[in-house]
Amino acid sequence: MPIIFRDDDPSFYATPAMLEALYRPIWERALPVCLSVIPEHYANIFVPWEPPPHLDPNVAPAYRGQERGFPISQNPELCNYLDGLVQQGLVEILLHGYSHLFHEFNSYDVPVLRDKLQRGRAELEKAFPHADITTFIAPYNAVTARSIDVILGEGLHFHMDSKDIPPTSPYKPEPRNRVSTLLHTGGGRFLISDTSDYGMNQPDEIRFPRFEGWLAQRADADAILVACHHYYMFYENFGAPKAAEFDLWNNLIAQLGEAEITTFNRVFAQN
Repeated sequence: MPIIFRDDDPSFYATPAMLEALYRPIWERALPVCLSVIPEHYANIFVPWEPPPHLDPNVAPAYRGQERGFPISQNPELCNYLDGLVQQGLVEILLHGYSHLFHEFNSYDVPVLRDKLQRGRAELEKAFPHADITTFIAPYNAVTARSIDVILGEGLHFHMDSKDIPPTSPYKPEPRNRVSTLLHTGGGRFLISDTSDYGMNQPDEIRFPRFEGWLAQRADADAILVACHHYYMFYENFGAPKAAEFDLWNNLIAQLGEAEITTFNRVFAQN
């Protein structure tokens, strides 16, 4: 079963040091990571499940609450760092919405959707001139049948767990795009799930130490395991690293063995 490492939410607010600390054990093995990048992350986003004042924790504290977006190209240190890794084949850049506003692609407004896709892709191509921007990841896994049509109409590949695709959409993932998801909850542990509930109801003892056994139980030649998380959840409010969560992460890397690590570009090229 091939594995994709997918990090949702790198944006203007990320730093090379944060990503380097997290992914160096993977890159040292010459393996790739897929970064689902927000082109112009808005700084004042209401997220209902966060504690009051319900602000997006993916926005660095110094910027939270500002009524503006921050294009990733305005962080040249980060862009140059990641573009260098793109050239080495260690990073694939994915288009992750535009501003990351809550449910921004859960919309039927075709002109707005198309504009966001075009401007978002242009911003990432400007920031990462060596990247091939071909895959779209919807913020909050929220789309409509119409927004899927617009995404595909813009020539982008589209990846989402099948349970989140609206039943009114004719879009059906290719067999190779069926996924199981390994989700980092930010609660001090990793939980393993299938596509039914993202692992939120799984018992605490299901963790990375059982990673290989879990893979064996779900071996499926037509499926791909997507290890999906958020880089900022490994840090205390964009500050000190969370030692326990880094330990869990490094434990996963140690158990990879000879597993095939792939990217979305490679997967879609095989379809």
